Amino acid sequence: MVTGAPKRLSRIVSLASAMTLGLAAIMPTSTMAAAYASPQPPASHWITSTNYRYPGNDGKHHAVSWDKYSYMIDDHHLNIWSGEVHYWRLPSPHQWRDVLQKMKAAGFNAVSFYFFWGYHQSAPDSPFDFSGIRNIDLLLRMAAEEGLYVIARPGPYINAEISMGGMPAWQTNSSLPLRNAWDNTNWQQQRAWLHAVNKIIARHQVTNGGGSVLLYQVENEELASVGPYADYVKKIIKAAKEDGINVPIFHNDYAPVGNWAFTTKDTGLDVYSYDDYPIRFDCSATRHKLQDHNWHIDPAFRAAHHSPHFIAEAQGGAFTPWGASFNASACEKFVDANFYRQWAALNNGAGVTAFNYYMIFGGTNWGWTGSAHSGFTSYDYGASLSEDRNLRDKLSAQKENGYFHRAFPQLTVMDGATDPTVRDVRGAAVKSYLRKAAGLHSLSMSGKGSQYLAFRLADSNDITRTSFTTTLNTFGPGGKAVTFPTVPQEGKLILHGRDALQMPVDFTIGDWGAYYSTGLLFFNSPMKGHPLAVLTGTGGDRGEIVLDAPHKPMVTSTHTNTANTSVTSTWDKEKKQLRINYTWGSPYDITVSMQGKAPLTLRIADRHSLIRAWSPENLLNGTMQGLLVENADLVRSVHYTGHTAHLVGSTTAPQKVRIWLPAGITRATWNGQPLQLTAVNGHYRALLPGPAPVTLPKLTWVKHEENYEANPNFDDSAWRVANIKHPRNFRQGPAFFQHVVLDANAYNFHEGDVWYRAHYTANTDDPRIWIKVFGAEGSNFLVWINGHYLGASAAVKGGVADTGLDDKSSKDPTSNLQAQPKAVTFTVPKGTVKKGEKVTLAILLRNNGQRVDWEGIGNNLHPMGILDARLGEQGNAVWKIQGVRGGIHPADTTRGIYNNGGLYGERAGWYLPGFPDATWKHATTMHANTAGVTWYRTHFTLKYPTNQDVMLRLNVLSKRFSPDRKDNAHTVMFINGWNVGTWVGNVGPQESFTIPSGFLNPTGQNEIAVAVTAEDACYGPEDIQLGLVGNWLGSVPWVENTAPTYRQLQHSLLPAYPLLRVATAK
Repeated sequence: MVTGAPKRLSRIVSLASAMTLGLAAIMPTSTMAAAYASPQPPASHWITSTNYRYPGNDGKHHAVSWDKYSYMIDDHHLNIWSGEVHYWRLPSPHQWRDVLQKMKAAGFNAVSFYFFWGYHQSAPDSPFDFSGIRNIDLLLRMAAEEGLYVIARPGPYINAEISMGGMPAWQTNSSLPLRNAWDNTNWQQQRAWLHAVNKIIARHQVTNGGGSVLLYQVENEELASVGPYADYVKKIIKAAKEDGINVPIFHNDYAPVGNWAFTTKDTGLDVYSYDDYPIRFDCSATRHKLQDHNWHIDPAFRAAHHSPHFIAEAQGGAFTPWGASFNASACEKFVDANFYRQWAALNNGAGVTAFNYYMIFGGTNWGWTGSAHSGFTSYDYGASLSEDRNLRDKLSAQKENGYFHRAFPQLTVMDGATDPTVRDVRGAAVKSYLRKAAGLHSLSMSGKGSQYLAFRLADSNDITRTSFTTTLNTFGPGGKAVTFPTVPQEGKLILHGRDALQMPVDFTIGDWGAYYSTGLLFFNSPMKGHPLAVLTGTGGDRGEIVLDAPHKPMVTSTHTNTANTSVTSTWDKEKKQLRINYTWGSPYDITVSMQGKAPLTLRIADRHSLIRAWSPENLLNGTMQGLLVENADLVRSVHYTGHTAHLVGSTTAPQKVRIWLPAGITRATWNGQPLQLTAVNGHYRALLPGPAPVTLPKLTWVKHEENYEANPNFDDSAWRVANIKHPRNFRQGPAFFQHVVLDANAYNFHEGDVWYRAHYTANTDDPRIWIKVFGAEGSNFLVWINGHYLGASAAVKGGVADTGLDDKSSKDPTSNLQAQPKAVTFTVPKGTVKKGEKVTLAILLRNNGQRVDWEGIGNNLHPMGILDARLGEQGNAVWKIQGVRGGIHPADTTRGIYNNGGLYGERAGWYLPGFPDATWKHATTMHANTAGVTWYRTHFTLKYPTNQDVMLRLNVLSKRFSPDRKDNAHTVMFINGWNVGTWVGNVGPQESFTIPSGFLNPTGQNEIAVAVTAEDACYGPEDIQLGLVGNWLGSVPWVENTAPTYRQLQHSLLPAYPLLRVATAK
């Protein structure tokens, strides 16, 4: 159920709570030699579900509500820390769990899913497919099992830089723009989709005990909130509620403009949210500057103050367009750890308590699922989890903030306050933030409520090293007011240019009280008896913490003091305060002992050290308990039985780890194998095994040319005649000169390569041929007349554009980025065509994907293919068209409509595993003998350990591609029948292609097929080979997707090789 705002403040519990961890007895601080046991043999079992228990999977009904501070489950406040994942961009269902576990390990407690209608329904008369790679019921179940709440976003329109913005390609033949309910036929189709997907989502709502779905979004980024826009959103909301959706419903404003803030109640929305991409998308340019949120000033936002501050899409990376001068690696650096830290300080300082990174994992536009205007095959996005599912170091910056949310849950109930004074500034101008808790007072030392301080440079692009101090007014034990005129009391606070500092004030660590800490609270285990806190900052900087100390304490350290790294402590007997100063570096302990309290351990670790530090948590004796592991590549989860902590994780090499266990836990396992633990200075040490080395097979190729359709004797009698003159979509024509619709979409050939053949009688000798086409970015076309090659169009290159909305932080990439239709004139060689003779014109055109319609004006209804032509013909030409075999009714429903285009080799199954290629010729290079299409095939065997996650790529090797991109050829590549992507040698920038693991057989034979289309002889890559990008021990099950072979589909395919004969003109 959903209950409305406002609600009383209440105590937060395990949902996003501080880790209540008790440690085994603190050992003496004398230095000991590291003692590590021998590594255990690799575990032979798979990593499966985490066994994490929380309201998202306990089977109980829970009330979801909210107040102006945050969302609540059963009146307990929750800080939603989420990341976006697109299941279709990871077409390996077993690896969905891998990504979800990595998110949970990094401190996230929620995941956002778009749902891609076109992926589930290839034709209006086809049933919805929720099986195999489309099994969203499994996806939602996995999210619940892994401890992640779900933000469900089913559209119908979702944008997401995918084909049609998520709507099915067959809707390109609609008469009106699709993002409305004006056309009843369109609306009924949308309603059917919503009903089908809502039934599944509704089963997984936290409100009915079925799962972890917590929030539900309708539509996506509508540009206005009145008139037809509002009416459309109302209809979708009504449909959702009719289908049983009873969690809070929201719409994501396209930018922080407040469009839907005033109309929330009128439209039936429960809460307000918006998207924010503050530094924009050109990864080769200067970042835009961060701007503070006007949540408390702008009247539009003030109207939404009944709901939590919610950023539904927050910039986590940036896409890379066709033809860009940079690749995804540049976007990884553009949206970097420094940005994450700056933005975390800004958003926590603005009271944002529901936040979703777009993206946390980008994935792959495999096949033709992507929209060409905003990217090519890779949708890596520069996100913290790479397209290959590897962990990038910058994930640690997000982990810092996620763990801080756990350790300092007071953030969920804070009011804004006057920004604190910044003093003694040396460097650039400093921006400060202050918030004060309106609840959870029991978690403060004073009982008056905690505070939060944050600082960044006012110019977020400034790289000036800046030092400063601040003044702090807070409270001490018993609520007595305390002022610290200068913080820190020793030295200065330091911002290293694009940097940020976050400071907890008036908080507790177990039964110890802290006035403030200049270090970020990464870990806080307030378990009575043995409290531990991890404080982090920049290596080499000084940190300071002030503790309540009514009795003289004793401070010891495991650090070897030097002049630059000394740990100092000062006890003020009168004020009853203990100040400790230290230097961040490799991790070490400061232990504080005092009469009447258990020893407190402060673990001091710089940010770099925490890249490989993890703190999983789970229920222990009915209470959420965490632990700490350092120096591990990845610790996915923990669960407890008896006195044992069962750790699950992954390694890239053998590694010595340090483990802090809760009180009462004395043993540990790693992926099911017992660990030999050695006690050292209050923690345990162990040695984790690494993966076995793997080798890559060398690929050898055979080849076969396929330019049959260019031959005038090719039989096209079974092709579709292009004879539509009155299309439903007026944008499709008919063509001015040809008098018929030539748009491939009109004939349900929506993706990939499309062949056209025109038959006519020449009206003149050797005419000039004029052709106007649109195939989107990265596309081109090749032309033959009577079998003679005329040439190719120059490839359509994309570009990098800003949003066109300079005053707002929208994610719209379309303003001046999309390619436009292109007209090309070809000169027919002398003697090729004679007046009065029959002519056959053949055109091979690449369609790289349907447009999106971010503006909601019908851009995704744009024609694709030939738009018009002037041929020098007598009378009317007869046009034939052929795309993917079966059109929107493919015989291979497993791989689906986005897997194939219309090359002969695709229609005849040359790409499928098991195709007989014994008669093909050996290939030493992929340079073309002539313009047109040549296919290459190879077979190879993998024998990888089943408990290792081996990440592979397909690398296209072309000397002409780099650096000038002058290889006038493009490919489409298949692995075991799955379309892994397309390379365009004169556009780029992609030349290395992630292979989704579900496409591969890790313990047997695999086949690769590549079609190379060259614009002339000698073009094409030298070779294509496998590349290794990851090898992890400890993986989720590696399961090859089940899909039909050549033999199983042969009945629905063309003959392997055609017989050429003269076709009768029609």
